[in-house]
Parts: sequence; structure tokens; C-alpha cells
Amino acid sequence: MAPMCGATNRRTSCEKVEDTAMTFASFMASPTGRILRVVIGLAVIGAGAWVMAATAGNAILALVLMVVGLLPTMAGLFDFCVFAPLFGAPLGGKAIRARQRHA
Repeated sequence: MAPMCGATNRRTSCEKVEDTAMTFASFMASPTGRILRVVIGLAVIGAGAWVMAATAGNAILALVLMVVGLLPTMAGLFDFCVFAPLFGAPLGGKAIRARQRHA
């Protein structure tokens, strides 16, 4: 049975994807990644507040933006990454950093 990922040079393409995913998860667990998530979340919440103030008819859109903005804000504040498990990394930032140190 043929492997799902093809071999290229010395590493398979699966290994390259896994390395990229762990690099992304490690960045998101870093202080810079956490600050970035909080800033982006607050910007989305601010956009929702602006939509609510600027257009009286789009209250639903404004509320959706504000609720969606809560996710990256809370993830940055409470040190978890919702996308990390999709890449095979742990949910918690502390576990991601520990895994990266031991790699």
C-alpha cells in the first residue's frame, strides 16, 4: 500500500507539513503570538462595535463580530490555541512550549 504523502529528498512531505504545523502552533503559543491574538480579537470586537454604531440595521452582524472577536482574545489571554489540535499539537500553550523544547 502506497503512503499518503510522497517522499521528496530525505524527508517526506508529511514530515514537512507536520514541521510547519508545529512551527505555527509554537508561534501562537509564544508571547508574541498571544499578544497578536489579543490584538486581533480586540480589533474584531471594535469592528463589531463600529458596525453597531454606524449602521442601526446590522445589529446581528455587529453581535456576530463581537462574539467571534472574543475567541482569539480569550485564547490569547488564557493561553490556548484552538487550531493547534487540528495540527496534532496540544490545546494548551504551556504544553505546546514544553513539546517544542523536547523536540
